[in-house]
Amino acid sequence: MLDVEEDEDEKAVEMSWSDLIEERLIYISEEAKDKSVKHDSHSKCKKKLYYTTSSFSIIIPFIITFINAINETQYYKQNFELMNIILIMISGITNALNTFFNFGKKESDHNIASIRYNELVIEIETILIIKRRYRTPADVTLKHFTNQIESLNKFSIGL
Repeated sequence: MLDVEEDEDEKAVEMSWSDLIEERLIYISEEAKDKSVKHDSHSKCKKKLYYTTSSFSIIIPFIITFINAINETQYYKQNFELMNIILIMISGITNALNTFFNFGKKESDHNIASIRYNELVIEIETILIIKRRYRTPADVTLKHFTNQIESLNKFSIGL
């Protein structure tokens, strides 16, 4: 029984490269490139939201302190309680939005996904530049990149 298995192993032939396999790799590369661009765009959007909400959370308490400090130095004191309450509410809302939606983490996750998809594109382009006879076997390469794109699609943050 062992001799039969050895004979079958010796008969195994590497899959050669064809235009169809290269087209499939190009398709995977284009899909990865498209997703890289989309993740980059989402990353930039989340970054803007993060900085906007964070800026409000930082600036509003400073404004409240500034107004109260100026009011204390005036001879005739003004009542800014309503404005302070409104500003505190706006600050609380922006903090809640930032905490709930976690824009900073999402920006980072989209950025990482964009980089990983882009790395896949570069890796495929590197393989396709090499002459066919110097490449790794086609079936191994195709399986590797198919698994890689499936893994990225499965474990990357959703678009």
